[in-house]
Amino acid sequence: AVVAVAQLNRDSKNRSDKKPIASDLEGSGQWGKDADAVIFLYREEMNGVLDANPNEAKLIISRARNGPIGEWTIGWDGRHGQFTDEPKPPLMLVQFEPLLSV
Repeated sequence: AVVAVAQLNRDSKNRSDKKPIASDLEGSGQWGKDADAVIFLYREEMNGVLDANPNEAKLIISRARNGPIGEWTIGWDGRHGQFTDEPKPPLMLVQFEPLLSV
């Protein structure tokens, strides 16, 4: 197996949906022909989405010669710099009502 890491061009910065697509790969013409799979990791938090869950990422399979394509939500543990099977809910700050004294 060969795993190659490629740079994306800046075309996604000009779209309203910032998720990467196969044509965003630098020199994508040859990549698309030769690759068995094209997989992207995407975090909305890194692209300025205000209500993004900082504990989740998207695994986007845009090309799979022998399997399904699609998008799956996975977890992101920023503290340890690793991806996980499932995202944790975002930390919510809750305001408690003061107790009434009788």
